[in-house]
Amino acid sequence: MSASSACSSLTRHITAATSSSNNAAIPAASHHLPPTLNGYSFSKHVRSSLSHDTFIGQAERREEEGTPATSQKVIRIYALDYLRRDEECRFTIERECMAGRIVPSHPHLLTVEKVFASQTDLFLVEPYCSGGDLYEYMVSIATAAAAAAAEHADVSVEDSIAGKGLSIEFAQRLARELLTAVHFLHTTCGLVHRNIKLETLFCDARMSLHLGGFGLCAVLPTSLAGGENVNDTNTTNNDGNASQGAQEEKQQDVAVSAAASASTSLMRLCCSSKHYAAPELIQGQPYQGEAVDAWACGVVLFALLTGCFPFDSLENDDEALFKLICGDAETHLAQHPALAAVEDPRAVDLVRNLLRQSPKSRYSVAEALEHPFLV
Repeated sequence: MSASSACSSLTRHITAATSSSNNAAIPAASHHLPPTLNGYSFSKHVRSSLSHDTFIGQAERREEEGTPATSQKVIRIYALDYLRRDEECRFTIERECMAGRIVPSHPHLLTVEKVFASQTDLFLVEPYCSGGDLYEYMVSIATAAAAAAAEHADVSVEDSIAGKGLSIEFAQRLARELLTAVHFLHTTCGLVHRNIKLETLFCDARMSLHLGGFGLCAVLPTSLAGGENVNDTNTTNNDGNASQGAQEEKQQDVAVSAAASASTSLMRLCCSSKHYAAPELIQGQPYQGEAVDAWACGVVLFALLTGCFPFDSLENDDEALFKLICGDAETHLAQHPALAAVEDPRAVDLVRNLLRQSPKSRYSVAEALEHPFLV
């Protein structure tokens, strides 16, 4: 296996991202800002997608002295007509709202903190992370590498990006913050995330990590004895004007909890991004949610250390990718040139233990937190 082919995955995706703009984005100047609603003003349109518009806004409140204070938020707006037609989108929002009610405040978790509706739209509010997501951060590194390559005609953009991971110290801190958040999610909240990836990991102004993107989360079957907490309402509209849409959403979340209560000790819904999917997910087996999250954390750590994915295939061949993940993963990692180039053997050992083929032999999140690389 050549270094260029082994490091192709994240490099290829990042290269594509650096060579084109965000296709889903619409310039703010072409988008009218909504009026102030429920104490939130809108300052900037970020992007549009098929399902929703995303804005940066401010939560306006009055201090005891009567002077206004603001804090920046991300506000997503979904048309109710669209949600009535798109069951998958409703599924995602239901789980985000469920997580917003279940998950208490945590320094490395980012959940929906308020939901409200107008006659035509549903609004989801969450904290704003000015550092963007980790995928965007890796793109910024690739952009700098591409600019450097442009000054040297004998160095290709791909070669300049390949292997451009973060420093050991930075990757170590981010991994510790991620695993701490996931451990809290599993043990304290009774939830499994199921969508851990660079795009759901956000950084604030201090480059501290926050795990968001709870649209595929689920209640762990072992936590269902405390399932009544699913119905807590700390994300409801505090101004007393509860809308019909909010009431319907609450009823839908209750249905989500009821469906989870019928589960056994294993989960069955296959959901994950392909590069982060554990072997048992790809094989369609019932699975332990905690083990699936641990695998995804291993993929993230590999990407942070090396600048590429641990498993990929050329030409975006999904069948070949899944065959690689479900094959002899340990031998593949032992021969991976990008992982061999990582200078800290403790980091390499942690990655290999998180990416063990069998969920039974794979490190749990708790075991990973006790690994010498993170202690």
